[in-house]
Amino acid sequence: ARMAQKFRLPHNDYWTFRTETSAKSLFEWYDREREVALAKGVCKDMDNITDGRRVRSLYPHSDFQGEIVEGIVVRYVPYSKQFQNATAFNNTSDGADVVMEEAEGVANDHVNAGQVMDQLAIESERILDLVPPERPPSFVIFSSAKKDEEINSLDHSKNAVLTTDVRELYSKNTGNDEVIENALRSVLTETDGQRRTIHRLGKSKGQDTRGKKNAVDVPGLVNELLLANSNESANGQIIFDTETIRIANLIQTLHSMNRSIEFKLLKEEMIPTAAKKNGGKKVSNTTRWLCIIHVMRDSVFPQYMKKMDVKKDMMLYRGFCVQMMLNGDEDIESPEYCRDTTTDTTVGDDGPPLMLKMKFLPYMVRTFGCRNGLKILEQKGVLGFEQYATNLLMKWDMSSTAINTWRPFFSSWGSYANEMLQQNGNQRRKEGGGKGIMTKNEDLPPLTAQNYLHHLERFNKLFEEGKIGSNNCNAQSKNPCDFRGAVIVVSLNKEDASVAADLLSASLGGCRRSSNVNGISEDDMHLAMSPVDGGLVVDAVVEDGFGALRKHCKKFEDAIHVVLVGCDDEVIDASIDISMRDKKKQKGMLKGWRKCKCKTVVDMPQSCFSTASVGKDESCDGDVDKDPSSLSESGSEELPALVKKLITLSGSLPKADERPGALLFFPGIPGSGKSTLCGAVSTESLCAKLDQMDAHMNDDGKISLSKKEGANEKTGESNSNFDRPVIVRVGDAVKEKYWPLVKRERLEHKPSLYVADKNSTPTVWNTIAEVCAESRGVFAPVLPDSAALSTTTLMFAASADGSYKREYVFPFSLQYLAVCLSRVLQRPQKSHRGKLDAATDNACMIVVKFFCLYKGLTADRVKETCEDMANEAGTVQIGSDTFFITVPFFVDNSPRDLPKDLHDALVDAIQLQCKVDSGGQADGAPIMSEIETRLRSLITSHLDMLQALTVSKEASCESFLSQIVSLTNSLDSYDISGESKVASLPKIKIVSIDVNATDVHHTLKDAAASDSSIAEFLDKGGKFDPSSIDADEKKTARYIKDTHVTMVHCSRSSQHEMRQRFGSLEGSELDVVVNGFLFNDEIAALSVEIPGKTLGNQSLDVPPSENEFAHITVWCGDGVEAVKSNSLPSMVEKGLAKKVNFQNRVSLHGVLRFWLTE
Repeated sequence: ARMAQKFRLPHNDYWTFRTETSAKSLFEWYDREREVALAKGVCKDMDNITDGRRVRSLYPHSDFQGEIVEGIVVRYVPYSKQFQNATAFNNTSDGADVVMEEAEGVANDHVNAGQVMDQLAIESERILDLVPPERPPSFVIFSSAKKDEEINSLDHSKNAVLTTDVRELYSKNTGNDEVIENALRSVLTETDGQRRTIHRLGKSKGQDTRGKKNAVDVPGLVNELLLANSNESANGQIIFDTETIRIANLIQTLHSMNRSIEFKLLKEEMIPTAAKKNGGKKVSNTTRWLCIIHVMRDSVFPQYMKKMDVKKDMMLYRGFCVQMMLNGDEDIESPEYCRDTTTDTTVGDDGPPLMLKMKFLPYMVRTFGCRNGLKILEQKGVLGFEQYATNLLMKWDMSSTAINTWRPFFSSWGSYANEMLQQNGNQRRKEGGGKGIMTKNEDLPPLTAQNYLHHLERFNKLFEEGKIGSNNCNAQSKNPCDFRGAVIVVSLNKEDASVAADLLSASLGGCRRSSNVNGISEDDMHLAMSPVDGGLVVDAVVEDGFGALRKHCKKFEDAIHVVLVGCDDEVIDASIDISMRDKKKQKGMLKGWRKCKCKTVVDMPQSCFSTASVGKDESCDGDVDKDPSSLSESGSEELPALVKKLITLSGSLPKADERPGALLFFPGIPGSGKSTLCGAVSTESLCAKLDQMDAHMNDDGKISLSKKEGANEKTGESNSNFDRPVIVRVGDAVKEKYWPLVKRERLEHKPSLYVADKNSTPTVWNTIAEVCAESRGVFAPVLPDSAALSTTTLMFAASADGSYKREYVFPFSLQYLAVCLSRVLQRPQKSHRGKLDAATDNACMIVVKFFCLYKGLTADRVKETCEDMANEAGTVQIGSDTFFITVPFFVDNSPRDLPKDLHDALVDAIQLQCKVDSGGQADGAPIMSEIETRLRSLITSHLDMLQALTVSKEASCESFLSQIVSLTNSLDSYDISGESKVASLPKIKIVSIDVNATDVHHTLKDAAASDSSIAEFLDKGGKFDPSSIDADEKKTARYIKDTHVTMVHCSRSSQHEMRQRFGSLEGSELDVVVNGFLFNDEIAALSVEIPGKTLGNQSLDVPPSENEFAHITVWCGDGVEAVKSNSLPSMVEKGLAKKVNFQNRVSLHGVLRFWLTE
């Protein structure tokens, strides 16, 4: 901040919060305002709640960037030496910085820090007085004050940098980055007389790009540098300075994480345009190699923080640039780094401060919805974009009020942007693909992610004025379309057919359009039958023929209509553009069209579709067509009558079931147990599971998915009604292409629970997401537990001499791979449909090949990629997260290490497969045969050990079916009204082990018999009567009615993490062990031990509680909340509470449940 003030550079506004009270107020304010916050309001509110001073930005956000502000960056900075360095405050966001200082134990450096902030605040006020925001920019001052002697004496009026309006320069060349870049370089050249050239050597995203044109392996260069440094250091020599090593270590760490990191290498040359003098010396040419490092994802930061050593490693920033020093004219492909022994850089002992980025909804809507959604809009159309936007709002955990407020905005933006994107395409076609074409009647650039703000500004104006939106002439109805089915509009020429089809599509409420009648697929017909997707209108000419259409009429006869426009014999005979032979051909083909076995064939005169009858609504801004309903006011009644007839006929079609369904798929490898799980899924098994489980939400806000008392797990007829189709499609049994078949069946049975029994590698995840989006399905990956889905990192030699090594990551553990190999080899010979069993010559290496198909993905990245693809495709989402199903695989969370010989064999097999995949092992077959034999022998010798690692098939199937029941219940609660696409199932508040309150009180009474202090406590606490207690009452002393052990609270874990860790345990029974009682006059709790396994024959691992103090809150005093029980152990240490250890420990029966928010 001090540097920014000195050089008049932009920086954020800063506020300090120096007490717990003010800090709490900050977070309460954010929770209250995050959905509506704008710049001016944010600054005003922050001024009111801070108890420190404000360091004002020299460029106020509302004046220079507008009212939409990204958010606030909250930094918790304890008093330390960091405070003495004013550069600790970095400008890392488009928003405001707030700093929370520790209030206790104030030291001198803390006082100094406060003084520094106060000084910066005073200076910011002084600078704003000198240079107020309303002061004109320099180029205006210099151009309008030519007679000002003071300004002219500074001789700045000739400085091109100070006299150039960069905004004007940009606006004149919008859409052409090369022109803008050249213009900026010209300004700089005019100023300092040096011409700049920049050569880009391409981008490297952590991949080995050697040998590829214009690509540089930056991580590879860094590895060579660190290797050289390590070798020299072993000899006692220091060849690289500390800062170079820190930067190199950072790049290597980022590369090892295999996350979204971009390395861009630039060569910058500055060449004097003339013999320019500088202090009497001629300026020489200068060259710099620059590497720009760009962190693409927020999730990289916490992962890096886990790996870094805060005492010596470099902090990570969103993007930064490092200069690469080379010796002489050495080429970057084989660099010799400058061995500069500069002064050692010391690093403080204090760790990095906690930083939270807290964003505001208006900014998120603009950036992630309107801008990033353009890609979705181009791929999926308006409906796909709306689903994508709704998913975003749900993922961000926005209130129902915010969701209902923004959905009309997104719907209208989708319609507007879709029209603009179509204009872009039409203009490019007309102009031969040229860039920089303006939209019709508007001085706006084409709508792109770079230029979207120009359009968004125009759109906001129209939307606020009511000229665009759901209640005006430009809105395309997004309610379910009145028409379902397909209309084929046939004419003698393509132009007439297209005009008629466009008008008919609009008249029917905005049906989808196509111009390829012979390209209509069965998928298209299924979509046309859906009221959500609004029918289909296709234009065609007579000569296109109806052969391709005939096959669809066999299945969709009642949903297909043919409209012949201007196709009577008189029109054909009157035509002078075609020969008699062609006229005869047209008449013959028309007879075929009229005999088409569809619902209706209608002849309409061309005059009904004359463009003259389609007027413009002058009340709207721009070229906006009239509402199709106004067509009845035109001269002809035939078109409205046709529209009415088509809608009436489509109403007689069977009502489509538009409930969302789910597509379960398996990112895994052969032998993972996929087919066993799929074999357990059927309508009967799910009905039986429903009979065993209570699957509804109780009045107390808990989800009851627990075993019913007396439920028979093996016999008895089901009483449940599972009213969804259950489709289990075995990949090895399918003769045609698998995923097109899945898409077709999902479109035909949208509410279905579809289980894809096929190993789904990363290459098909996007296809699966697309299928889910088009068929209104939940994207549901089925993954093994965290012990199996655990990142494996291996280092392999990447050079012949082994001096250069590369790191490879895989998302599955080697134990998982070994077990899968053993299962494949245990299959009887020639028993497997896919011909992968003990009789397959290279069975082991096939499994290893599948393992290597996930190369480059970490365990976390698998989940992130699935979530990204689901969001981008616009799939149906239940709650705020992707619905992962996690199936138990290993008995223990940390399975034992593999024997060394088996471990080494697996590593060798993976290394060989990676070489073969990269084309670096041409003679791989003989070596593969050797490794195959070696693997088979070792798997056989260690078979008993491997089998002991995993849970039983019954346990996995039990968990799998339970989670499917949970998924289907969530689907049943999904609102498909069209007003709101938000699932009504609330988010998880806590995961708990619920125990009976009466059992808890009996435990206390038994303990009181042997301890007088407990007896005295019970006397003061009053009589325990669960039936008379209001569990929500917090003002009076009371016993807790809903006694439980909290395993995790939503404030400490994401919804996804809670479901992942505890989803398979929901409803499981287990016993907790009570070992003591802690209490004082305000709060009381039983301390407990949580078992590592659930009860029952198929016991499952229980993750530890996230609370350091596992307990059951028993009693609260007047005005005391139950959360205070977490502090009982520390109060005992300070003598503020008492603890009684139980000599005889007591077991309490409990059930693991989810508590849901209301």
